[in-house]
Amino acid sequence: MEITEDVVDQAREFVLCGQFARGRALLDDHLGEHPDDARAWHLLAGALIGLGRSRDAVGAADRSVSLDPDDPVAYRMRAIARVALRDRVRPHEDARQGPARDHGNAGTLALLTWGLLMTERVPAARNLARRSIRTRTAVKGLLGTGSGG
Repeated sequence: MEITEDVVDQAREFVLCGQFARGRALLDDHLGEHPDDARAWHLLAGALIGLGRSRDAVGAADRSVSLDPDDPVAYRMRAIARVALRDRVRPHEDARQGPARDHGNAGTLALLTWGLLMTERVPAARNLARRSIRTRTAVKGLLGTGSGG
């Protein structure tokens, strides 16, 4: 793993490598000095999800969304945390925000498909799943080999 000079980038690398506690520690320190860093908040949400602290992750993602309402990753992190909390409605609402902001990211489309299925809108979910599969990044995203924020 290559360590970068930027603390937030370094934390992101830890989170992506599954070293959630190390990423969280860096982000906690960083956010103590830079509480308005929206990217750090959504990365903290990812670390908290990895640590099984989904309720806290929702709060971190909420903060990220409030600081940068156009960031699709913040909505995805909040949706994933809500899925872990077995919320059947709000992940769909969060995922709906993504396509307008990230133009069809496979992860966002997959979350939106899940939300449609959870609300028993099967035909709409089927159509969205087809769109996700056609997305250039869909195969990588669905197989977990893609890179995303």
